[in-house]
Amino acid sequence: LQDRIDAGEVTLEFDAARGYLPAILRHLAIPASSQTLVFSKTSLQLDRIAPWSPRALYFNDDVYVGWVQGGPIMELASVDPKLGTVFYTISQDRAGKPRFEREGHTCLVCHDSSSVTGGVPGLIVRSVMPDRYGYGITPIGRSVTTDQSPIAERWGGWYVTGTHGEQQHMGNVIVPALAHEVGNVKSYLAKTPPPPAGNLTSLEDRFDTSAYLTEHSDLVALMVLSHQAYIHNLITVANYAA
Repeated sequence: LQDRIDAGEVTLEFDAARGYLPAILRHLAIPASSQTLVFSKTSLQLDRIAPWSPRALYFNDDVYVGWVQGGPIMELASVDPKLGTVFYTISQDRAGKPRFEREGHTCLVCHDSSSVTGGVPGLIVRSVMPDRYGYGITPIGRSVTTDQSPIAERWGGWYVTGTHGEQQHMGNVIVPALAHEVGNVKSYLAKTPPPPAGNLTSLEDRFDTSAYLTEHSDLVALMVLSHQAYIHNLITVANYAA
């Protein structure tokens, strides 16, 4: 795509509200229906992420795009068959020929971890118990969410839309206290357990959904995301070992 932009074959249209997001998704064939929304402050632009302004993630089989309201950059991860996950950013300022910038340590300080990604450049899907500002109070379950994680431990710090019967998950849950007010987490949660917040079909009462490409953070997209990210990491681990 960068080669096509440089050659003048492609022009990325700039959207006043969302910058290059719609154009990039279109040219990389990433569907808007893949949108998932995470409101925990667990990524690069954490100062702009909160329950009232979640970070949106979009993906296809090979590329992941992260967009934050009002953020100066968009974050992209492309899965290379030899290198594993390769990270890029693109400025959200209007430019004649916008450029994807390869990122190293800025992303790999988290995304290359022996305990989280298997010691290779990889992808991370986490579940945390968030306070009312989105700061993580404690992780839920294992350090990462995979397709083996119990549904009851998934999606803490994420918005989740869609019905799922009597099963419960940790999506849409916000602890009313602030992280520094909680003290002993187990004791606090035992005294004030957060109520279940599943089977939501609309997020309109949580934040202004009109800022996003869709109104949803669909649980099927979330299940595909956690499965695919985990498998991409396993493929990279196997390739590095070979």
